[in-house]
Amino acid sequence: MLGELGLLCVIVAFACTLACALFLTTSKRGDYAGLIAGCLRVAAALTLGALTALMGARVWDDFSVSAVAAHSNRALPLLYKIAGSWGAHEGSMLLWCAVMACFAAVLSRQARNELVLTALCVQAALLAGALAFVLFASNPFTRQIPPPLDGQALTPLLQDVALAAHPPMLYLGYVGFSVVFSLACAGLWHKRLDSDWARMARPWICVPWAALTLGIGLGSWWAYRVLGWGGFWFWDPVENASLLPWLAGTALLHVSRVLEKRGMLAAATALLAILTFAMSLIGTFLVRSGLVTSVHSFASDPARGAYILGYFAVSVGGALTLFAWRAPGGPRPQPLSREGVMLMGAVLLGIACATVLLGTLYPMLAEWLGEGGIAVGALYFQMTVLPVLGLCVVLAGLAQRLRWERDNFSRLAPALVNPALATLAGGLIVLTLATREVALAAVCIALAVWMVAALLFRPRARLSVMLAHGGAALVILGMVGAGLWQSAAHGAPGQALKLGPYTAIYEGMEPVLGPTYHGQGARLRIEDAHGMVLGSLTPQLRMYDGGEHVATPAILPRLWGDIYAVATPEGVELRLEPLIYALWLGCALAASGGLLALRRR
Repeated sequence: MLGELGLLCVIVAFACTLACALFLTTSKRGDYAGLIAGCLRVAAALTLGALTALMGARVWDDFSVSAVAAHSNRALPLLYKIAGSWGAHEGSMLLWCAVMACFAAVLSRQARNELVLTALCVQAALLAGALAFVLFASNPFTRQIPPPLDGQALTPLLQDVALAAHPPMLYLGYVGFSVVFSLACAGLWHKRLDSDWARMARPWICVPWAALTLGIGLGSWWAYRVLGWGGFWFWDPVENASLLPWLAGTALLHVSRVLEKRGMLAAATALLAILTFAMSLIGTFLVRSGLVTSVHSFASDPARGAYILGYFAVSVGGALTLFAWRAPGGPRPQPLSREGVMLMGAVLLGIACATVLLGTLYPMLAEWLGEGGIAVGALYFQMTVLPVLGLCVVLAGLAQRLRWERDNFSRLAPALVNPALATLAGGLIVLTLATREVALAAVCIALAVWMVAALLFRPRARLSVMLAHGGAALVILGMVGAGLWQSAAHGAPGQALKLGPYTAIYEGMEPVLGPTYHGQGARLRIEDAHGMVLGSLTPQLRMYDGGEHVATPAILPRLWGDIYAVATPEGVELRLEPLIYALWLGCALAASGGLLALRRR
């Protein structure tokens, strides 16, 4: 019964959004403002109802629903039954539609504004296309007759608490940018891309950007805790899929600030609003088309990928055509001004985004062109993307010292003295104390200090900017610590392993048993330099009910760095992860800065 109810909700929601989208063909949308807003609110309620029905089917083990039988079983804990609703392809697309509909319902509160009405109709068209995909290519309520007695287990790597928050946060970012996309299309159509438009669009930029930042942080935390590789980012195609809209959204966030403050860069703002949502759709296409292989891709169905590609071509192609037709002009900023430097930073972020996209797509393009299998590894991204982002950090600090409209070197040079001295001191401290990868670490830490010092020595700095840029500096610190200063040790039972100032006593193996797995765990006793016991670790080798083997790490948190243990068939591997918590804290601070930017000064 829940399956049919959920399917009915999707059908009616599709009809409501399709009806709203048809109002794009009339110029008298104002006469139907109440109807448009009401239909979108009904669609939001219905898509949430459909998602709730899918959750209910999983909670009550209705294995006649194919999506439940394929990704849930009776032994699965309740949290993963609920969160697993969006852990598979069909449920994730239903969540996508629910988030998009809810954003449209919130925007409908301003439905009496002519520009917003046009944006609502564009949003309805986007939502109708997504709901059509759910109905005709990705139905989560398909029946399986006769139903099995028990379903298949959820993928072991997804049986983690981060699953409950990571995908919804990402979707708040991905789908949230659809609203500023719709507002940009409406602004282009009505030729009203000005400071008032930027103020109205600010929440629809800041909230998705903050959510996407937090979602990426949660994803890296999941990878660190679950995959057992001891890292937080691997330039995986699916990870890159979330980085693409974040880079474009960061550029959009800054140029829209110039439009709001100075009435400049309207064309750049509109173009970035379109491209940011385009990057979200490209990420969706990569994850669901089967073109890339990843430990956390959703599906491998080329037919679904073809539909998403068509959806991308119609929506983004139509928006770019509208931009080419009605793009606004305007004055150009002076190079030596805050808005000029912010524009240069946005261009660099665009270059970084294009570089990541090229590195992600090039293996597929090479295969299509008959050049054989070509792998693009982490070294490519590190050598091309990270230097560009380093230049962005330099410009971010410089922009905080520049005045709006126009500045001059005679005033700027004294203003840069204190930040420059702090930056030099930070680099020298690392050169003095560090023992590994000294030069690169010194440069990275100097960049982090520069970003913070430029704010601290500036009077009346906005708190939102301080949090966002300070969070970015902490992320750099965490990347340096865990990426450059990581140390490792390997051993077998009975050995004492030396790891920095710590000693790990490998005491042996013991059996472990969980609700959906069994296996063996390695017992490790951790001592400090004085022989004091700090705690114990039990990394596990698990066999899940579906027959999958997973090495689950164990982590002992310490103030200056985690002790990270992974069991292997030959023994155990230990790693020391210095300053790793700076990375998670930095993501949280940056996201809070994005949310705080909603407030006026």
